[in-house]
Amino acid sequence: MNDDLPGEGGSPRGLCLLIDTAAARSAAAIYDMDAMELVSVRDEIVGKGHSEILMRQVDAALAGAGLAYADLRRIAVTVGPGSFTGVRVGVAAARGLALALDLPLVGVNVLEALAFPWLRQGGAVLAVQDARRGEVFLALYDAQGHAVGAPQALPPEQLADSQLLAGHDIVQLVGTGAALVRPFLNGLHIAEQDPEGLPQLSAIGAIAAMREPGPPVSPLYLRGADAKPQTPVPGIVRTSLPSA
Repeated sequence: MNDDLPGEGGSPRGLCLLIDTAAARSAAAIYDMDAMELVSVRDEIVGKGHSEILMRQVDAALAGAGLAYADLRRIAVTVGPGSFTGVRVGVAAARGLALALDLPLVGVNVLEALAFPWLRQGGAVLAVQDARRGEVFLALYDAQGHAVGAPQALPPEQLADSQLLAGHDIVQLVGTGAALVRPFLNGLHIAEQDPEGLPQLSAIGAIAAMREPGPPVSPLYLRGADAKPQTPVPGIVRTSLPSA
């Protein structure tokens, strides 16, 4: 994550549309990548049903800034980890808009966005979200903002034996999973932040402004969907419909 801010004398980067549907929040915002600030925000806690309101939020965020789609220069979307359905909705919408508008698309993972405001404060940052089913999603960032390994899903108690934290003095613990892992971080000085686990839209925008578009954006799924296939009922055979 240790990207540099747009430097002086660089070309203007313009306006970026931000989309975040990775958890219970559905949000669309306009971010000025030159001023490094939010211009317009539409942000709701919906739980489910992101697909029903997201495009309305995008239109409202643009209208709130007095802008049109043609004014955008980039699109950014949170790619997870988080809600399987929410991530899928956001990434699909962002891909569709980027294709239709011929704009570059960048992905931002939720854990790096959670950690971003607390980087470079003299110690490492552990971003951790409650993943349910006895697990957490987590990623560690060192004092310089570099990711230490890839994001992962694991039971909180495994942190006690994990080599992930070796040599790091964690001073910031962020996210909804903080209380779950805190008992397994004995001996470390901890300051807990952002227990709600909603990444700051300004952090998503800053990362998007610093990140050059690269490979196609895909969801970050650290495990399979919570939903399971229906159990077959004895005596009933499922068949596929003939293709058209």
